[in-house]
Amino acid sequence: MSAVRNIRVVCVLFAVTVSLWVVPTSFAGEVFDAQDLYRRAVPGVVWVDVSDGHGSGWVLDRERRLIVTNHHVIEKDAEPCVVFPEVRDGRVIAERAFYITQKKFFVGRVVMDDARHDLAIIRLDAMPESAAELPLAPEQVNPGQRVHSIGQPGASGGMWVYSTGNVRQVYTTPDDAKDRPGVRIVETSVPINPGDSGGPMVDDEGRVVGVSVSYIVGANLVTHGIDAREVRDLQQRFVLQQDATAMLRRFSRQVMAAAW
Repeated sequence: MSAVRNIRVVCVLFAVTVSLWVVPTSFAGEVFDAQDLYRRAVPGVVWVDVSDGHGSGWVLDRERRLIVTNHHVIEKDAEPCVVFPEVRDGRVIAERAFYITQKKFFVGRVVMDDARHDLAIIRLDAMPESAAELPLAPEQVNPGQRVHSIGQPGASGGMWVYSTGNVRQVYTTPDDAKDRPGVRIVETSVPINPGDSGGPMVDDEGRVVGVSVSYIVGANLVTHGIDAREVRDLQQRFVLQQDATAMLRRFSRQVMAAAW
């Protein structure tokens, strides 16, 4: 009888221990919905068309009509054209031919170009009402964190293509590196192909954590994004530049007015 009691006690203790590890559904939060994330993020992702090819980009600032992409996407074209996704019957039109024949391009001008960090900011003359601003993540990502990308890979028959993976590591390249020296990099397992460059890498909340930039040939899903912190620094430099320009213009007007 004592042996039976001991077995019962052990069983009870095991059940209690397991129950402490199992998180009730009501406390676990909502299940992640990749389709919902895509629907929310895709209005902020664009196709960047340049004279010698194309890349991707995303809306940094809707009010100022600012688009972020890679330097290597626009380095040979100071006035790229930008295309936004269109939706029909609740789905994104993914056929490239539709956008080419419709010719719904928005003309842009490169206003910030940072070759070292492989980043650029494009200002558009106009932006559609459907465009959505993608917020920057407040903190850097960590290894193991899930990330998602949307881009325009040339090898795909479609556009606004979704991929997902995990952060492998976050680090800064050496100052003497041949490419992008001293740049904060997010290394991931998210598939990246030519044409994806400049597109956003977002977290589960749809906040930008990186900018798709490259992949390692011959490696198994080793891809790179420029850390969103570099984008924030570039944005701050742009704002300071705009403020200085505005101040100079006001000063010039005052001087001219005084001369008259």
